[in-house]
Amino acid sequence: MLPFLCLLILCGLLTQNAQGNGHPFAIANLSPELLQQVLSQRMNSQALKDRLLNLPLEDMVKNGIKQGSGGGGLLSGLPLVGGLLNNVVAGVLGLKIKKVSLLDLDIALDPHEARLIVTIPADIEVELKCPLNLLSRLLHLKLYLDVQVGVRIVKHPVTGHIRLTIENCQNNPGHLRITLLDNISPLLQLVNRVVRLVTDVLEKTLPHLLQKELCPLVNGIVQNVLDLLQGSFNSQMHGEVFHLSPEDIRLHDGSLTLAYDGNLQMPGGHSVMIPAPLPFIPLEGSSMNMVVSLKYLASALQALLPPQVINIGGQSEISNIQALQMASGAPSLSLVDGEIQVWQPVELRGYRERSAGAYGPLFTSHADLVFNADVSVANGKLIFVLVKLRIANLRLLSSSIGNIPVQHLTNAITWATSRYLLPHENKLLADGVPVPLLNDLGVRSVHISVHKDTLLLSVTTGMAPESA
Repeated sequence: MLPFLCLLILCGLLTQNAQGNGHPFAIANLSPELLQQVLSQRMNSQALKDRLLNLPLEDMVKNGIKQGSGGGGLLSGLPLVGGLLNNVVAGVLGLKIKKVSLLDLDIALDPHEARLIVTIPADIEVELKCPLNLLSRLLHLKLYLDVQVGVRIVKHPVTGHIRLTIENCQNNPGHLRITLLDNISPLLQLVNRVVRLVTDVLEKTLPHLLQKELCPLVNGIVQNVLDLLQGSFNSQMHGEVFHLSPEDIRLHDGSLTLAYDGNLQMPGGHSVMIPAPLPFIPLEGSSMNMVVSLKYLASALQALLPPQVINIGGQSEISNIQALQMASGAPSLSLVDGEIQVWQPVELRGYRERSAGAYGPLFTSHADLVFNADVSVANGKLIFVLVKLRIANLRLLSSSIGNIPVQHLTNAITWATSRYLLPHENKLLADGVPVPLLNDLGVRSVHISVHKDTLLLSVTTGMAPESA
């Protein structure tokens, strides 16, 4: 019924360097803690553990010892005879990963380099079978390691588009620590030297092994989160589509900031520009906040509440009226004492039947309906509910039945609005005004407040767990 009247919002048509006459309609600020939670929820921990459990440590250590056995390594100078060195190498083949633990990941922001550093740490417990151990027991090593992924904010030299791009993935050699969990008698010098040889090989070769075996998986996980953060956001509304996408990404005041372009395409090709830049509001304890322009919200409400005409029954307080017709116009938003008000012009027309099935006009009145708007968030959309009706600027435009008491007109408009127009409009508003990220990030609780000429959404309680 209403698709041709609805708003088609195409954000991302203009970049900051293209025309420069538009401002963001929304700015989202994400804390490192929220980014950590997003990445943790989407990380396939079991896949990472399986990849670590299956690292070919035995082959790596064996090859490392063989390559160093003739070059004066740690075993040089020992009274080895015959094929004893080969026996040592064969004994070290008893190397087995027993347990892998993933620790809390970390995200650090580097605004000077426009980079994010994602660190995924892990503990690996290893059993080492050493035949030279005269006590004939297994030795236990613990490896503390991490994988770091660098993410850089990159601006395309031609299009000017700004993207989050994976820069590199590597093991930080300075973070690699290997600890022997067993106490070995100083008298067992040969066993100590074998353990030192194994740890030396691990320190030199493990970073390259992790980069080869683990980085492809980690890069895929991080890329999925980057795609989520900077991807386009589409939402259906009355058969039309809201298309939203970030046009600027930066690190600012300890948060990742995404700005959404403010070019709005209205039906018929009419373009609406957001008239003023949005303020940056610090997180101040929130894990995320989003500043939304009231101009954007007003345009969206005009899409949800297009002009319409409602034919209804008569109203007994006005004599001779057999039918009423209410015509509503485009709504507008205003701020009064920190509350959002929706103003909507209406005309109320009265008719009387003059012949079978034919009605003639008796009067036309105009008024502005003033509602308070309660705003909440559901499924990643802002849901407006109109409440507390007030009538302003009431006047009689024309009348063929003489003067009509103001109170009678007020009662007629109040009755027609409360009975017919308001329930219908709140049903239309239930479709919601789309905002980016909230649904994708699983945000479950949002505090909404009015800040100057914007709506401020603050997230303080984290996110809902990702559904299986």
